[in-house]
Amino acid sequence: MIEAKIIDEIKQEAHAMIMNASPYRTGNLSLSFEIVEYDDGFGIMTECPYMVYTNEEWVNRDGKINPNQHWFDLVVMLIAEMIAQRLGGVVHVVK
Repeated sequence: MIEAKIIDEIKQEAHAMIMNASPYRTGNLSLSFEIVEYDDGFGIMTECPYMVYTNEEWVNRDGKINPNQHWFDLVVMLIAEMIAQRLGGVVHVVK
C-alpha cells in the first residue's frame, strides 16, 4: 500500500503543476483549481466557466490562433508521468 504521505505529496505537486501551467491573465483560472478526494484516488477540478476555451483550438477575427491551445492536455500528461515515476509505473496512451 502507498503511504498517505506520498499520496499527499503527489496531490500537492499535481495541483502546483496545473496552477503553474494554466494561462494567466487575471489569476482567476489558476486560483480556481481544487483537489477533490474520491474513495479510490483524487482529481483536480475547476468550475471556471471559460476554462474549456483556453484549451481549445480557435482562430480569432485577426487570424491569430489560441496561444494556449492544448495546455491542459499537456499538463495532464506531465502529471500522469510524474505520478508514474513516483510510484514506479508507466503511462500508456490510448487513442
